[in-house]
Amino acid sequence: MMGMRVFGYSLPATLLGLGAFAGAVLALPALADWKADTIARLDAAEGELLSLNTRANRLAAQLQAVPEVEGKALKWHAGEIGVVTAQIQSEINQLATSSGIALRSIAPTGQGLVEDVQTVTFRLEAEATLDRLAQFLQSLEFGQPVLLVDAANIRRLNRPGAEGTQPIVFVQLGLSAPTELAGEVSQ
Repeated sequence: MMGMRVFGYSLPATLLGLGAFAGAVLALPALADWKADTIARLDAAEGELLSLNTRANRLAAQLQAVPEVEGKALKWHAGEIGVVTAQIQSEINQLATSSGIALRSIAPTGQGLVEDVQTVTFRLEAEATLDRLAQFLQSLEFGQPVLLVDAANIRRLNRPGAEGTQPIVFVQLGLSAPTELAGEVSQ
């Protein structure tokens, strides 16, 4: 005996086909939303990529406009280590005085090698108001030849009756200065 037939197909096959057709009809709006969302995200990503490329090109142009600084302007130069150490201590003292901080001590702590560059290291102790310390640190970091702050320990001092709005701090700094002695080969 033959099963029931609709349009020449068996009833289960016809029902399966109608179910698949109904599922596809119901899924079409979801697929259309997914496609629209994907296209929108792709457009946003392309816009962001274009923006990043524009910024990268602008930064590259700015970098080209920055004048090159010779390595010699970044290093401390002298004939021997004692002379360069004295020069650096004198400069630190001058920067401290012009920034209005009170140096307690500054002492050389040794020599080192950073990125194949010879350095002289120092330990500095001082007292200052917070704003004057910030000014001093800025003059250290941005001066030439370079003085690098390797370590810092800052604590607030409690001074009864101290005047002013800025707190007074005690600071210990580890500094290093790139050096080049006469007869050394520049890196």
